Amino acid sequence: MPRGKRPAIYASDSGEEFGTQVDEDLFLQVARGWTAMPAGDSRRRFPVGFKPRRVQGIDAEGYRGSAIVGSNAAALWTGSATTFDVEGSDGSLHTMAVTNRVGESGGLVGAPPAVIP
Repeated sequence: MPRGKRPAIYASDSGEEFGTQVDEDLFLQVARGWTAMPAGDSRRRFPVGFKPRRVQGIDAEGYRGSAIVGSNAAALWTGSATTFDVEGSDGSLHTMAVTNRVGESGGLVGAPPAVIP
């Protein structure tokens, strides 16, 4: 698996885009819906308390895992992809069958509040 982080764009349900760092190997899993962030882009990071959408799953041995999904149009979120891979603590690859989808929650989503002088 590739190593390192890649700047990526998370597209929120409200249409706002956030910049984040994603493990290279997770970014390359197309079904997760990540978009590359252009060089020099300075998008706002996730607001404090914001929890991005994710899928949860289980593999054949009963190991549970989850994956953040970068876009609500991603195959993992729409259901056209039903499995995703995670790396276990032992370094082995686990293929998870999706068991649940958890939507975004918390934090400030949308434009930041106006500053009143």
